[in-house]
Amino acid sequence: ARKAETFAADLCVVSQNYNESAVDMSEADAAALFSIDEKEILYSKNAHEVMHPASLTKVMTALLAMKHGNRDDVLTASSNVIITESGAQLCGLKPGDTMTLDQALRILLLYSANDVAIMIAEEYGSTVDNFCNMMTEEAHALGATNCNFVNPNGLTEDEQYVTPYDMYLIFKEACKYELFKEIISMSGYTTTYYD
Repeated sequence: ARKAETFAADLCVVSQNYNESAVDMSEADAAALFSIDEKEILYSKNAHEVMHPASLTKVMTALLAMKHGNRDDVLTASSNVIITESGAQLCGLKPGDTMTLDQALRILLLYSANDVAIMIAEEYGSTVDNFCNMMTEEAHALGATNCNFVNPNGLTEDEQYVTPYDMYLIFKEACKYELFKEIISMSGYTTTYYD
């Protein structure tokens, strides 16, 4: 007899809160912690609660860029990298500035630069709106069906949301890329890009 492998065979699957007394998460509305290698649920509190993803959005942005680009691709900033929202983390890009995708991903993930997220989105989606549609479609294809993306950087918008479990699925997929694992293991990064 043959046995088909299920969609979730290599995933942690959580349907209820788990191990809540392990850590004090009383101030958190929702959280989840999974061991990717052991496929083990370590902690879960409202893992399917819809929330604003903030800068965790950048993991999805990086995932799409790695999927559709090459490290040596040269990206050019448009006028859309000028972000005036108070408190937004910025690299300081100006229209016409260029850098490689490798540089952009490191700045995106280590410095959380919102302007770099816009540059990446325009490079691989032609427009920010199209890239955000791609983000949502890719997330849904991964099984992260309780999320929606309307910007590539995580600046708060009502229609941008995700669940902790969706973020697990997205992060797990991103970890399939050696470049992603290399970047998130770095303690710092210095580079020069061109204007």
